[in-house]
Amino acid sequence: MKIRRLILLFSLLFFLSAGMLIVLRLFVGGGEDAWICVKGQWVKHGKPRAPKPIGGCQEKEKITPTKSPTPENSQSLNERLRILKDYLHALNSGTEAKQLFSDFLPVYTDDGHNNPQIPKQILPFTYYYSQEADITVSICNINQTVFICPGKLDRLIQSKDYQNCQVTKEYLQLEP
Repeated sequence: MKIRRLILLFSLLFFLSAGMLIVLRLFVGGGEDAWICVKGQWVKHGKPRAPKPIGGCQEKEKITPTKSPTPENSQSLNERLRILKDYLHALNSGTEAKQLFSDFLPVYTDDGHNNPQIPKQILPFTYYYSQEADITVSICNINQTVFICPGKLDRLIQSKDYQNCQVTKEYLQLEP
């Protein structure tokens, strides 16, 4: 009788432990469904909920902000413009913009001397023009896109330009 109780007790403990492990695995997962960095490339591991991370990766990183497809992945011009707008002012969005539009050329540099409110660490703002997309994108010194304007803007952006541009609220708050 004692042996049966012992077997029953061990069986019960075994199934409870197995159940707890299954619950922990399903709900606490631990990075099984994530983008991981392998030899400088983002690789899908499991079924991540987030899209591919932005920018390149380094072996030390495991998960970073989301990245969108690049032109090499045959994205149409409209898709790349949508991605550019979706990632306006995101971490590393400057690098992302340059990957999306390989014909970007610098056309103007705003050193911020007209506006003392602009923190020096984000200066300068460099304006890049893509002939393919016929847009100008400003990228600040900390590698974030600041605005996207139609056409070639090779001069300091002014408030009259804002109605045609997509401008971050952070930049608008810096207006003198």
